[in-house]
Amino acid sequence: MREDYAEHDTKISRRHALQTIAQFPIQMYGLAFLVGSHHILPPPEEFLPLCAASLSACRELRKYEAEGMAIIRRALAAYLPALEKIARRSSPSQQTAAHLAAQGYLLVQMLADYHGKLDQMEAAANQARFYGQLAQDPNLEASALVRLAVKFDYEHNYLKALGIYQEALALPGFGHVSPLLQGRVYGGLAGMYGQCQQKTSALSSLAQAKEIYPTNPETDPSYAFAYCEKHTLDLGEGLVLEGTGQYAEAMNVYLRYGSLTPLPGVREINRASHLNKIASVATKQRNLDAASLYLDAAEETAWTIQSKQRLSEVHETFRGMQLIWPHEPKVKMLQEKIYARGN
Repeated sequence: MREDYAEHDTKISRRHALQTIAQFPIQMYGLAFLVGSHHILPPPEEFLPLCAASLSACRELRKYEAEGMAIIRRALAAYLPALEKIARRSSPSQQTAAHLAAQGYLLVQMLADYHGKLDQMEAAANQARFYGQLAQDPNLEASALVRLAVKFDYEHNYLKALGIYQEALALPGFGHVSPLLQGRVYGGLAGMYGQCQQKTSALSSLAQAKEIYPTNPETDPSYAFAYCEKHTLDLGEGLVLEGTGQYAEAMNVYLRYGSLTPLPGVREINRASHLNKIASVATKQRNLDAASLYLDAAEETAWTIQSKQRLSEVHETFRGMQLIWPHEPKVKMLQEKIYARGN
């Protein structure tokens, strides 16, 4: 990119470049014709590198929130079926295709997460795990299980989520899983133990997570498809503290990324999650001012990026506030704003 571009122009040019790369398989092969069962698949040696480049571009496009998600959805819908067909056929390219198909479904799972489609989250995670097993890659399988556990966490089915994390920990190849994903599994275990009020196990798992989790996640070999950032472990730590009633400590952890203004290097969807967590803890502390301030910021952020999952979380926290402060003016103002958005 030219350094003398205006910042806005640079962002647009970068997005367009990523969109072009994401659509490479479609541009090269016109993959709309591949959906039917009677069509010939493209040569794997040409097609698979294009898919790999597209998946890398799609992961970068997530940074553009709603607009990027729309591009990712269109690209994956076009070539993922063809990629799956290659992955299911016995050939020298099968393992590579399965590896890419698993990454594709992890992206599908992230799309479903963004749009709050919990059933689709589960289905995509299961498909990612299937192709991860076909690729004989424990990193992909562990990542798929983490994403499956997140779905049950969203549903407050903490025992089920805990069981999924334990299943990941028990994978035969877990010892060969990258430090980032191992740390993510232990961090998820810690958070779910905390939610289940199993304090000793929660603290033990959190200690293991902190010991393993890399200081710079982006240098980990599984970073591309692990979907773990610096904030991820902090979220697990916050869940442990919140679940064990240490609200002030949990608040301090969530505040690391729950800024009222955008943070460099932190995606807005993640900042919204931390903002909502702060509001939730403030509600438990009966701190109306903090709860209303941070929930309003979480709602504004979630609405701006059009993340239905984050909006759903905001609405759930707001219902808790309504139960405690049904007649407070600040709560009524939030209610009017949320209802106006809904209409």
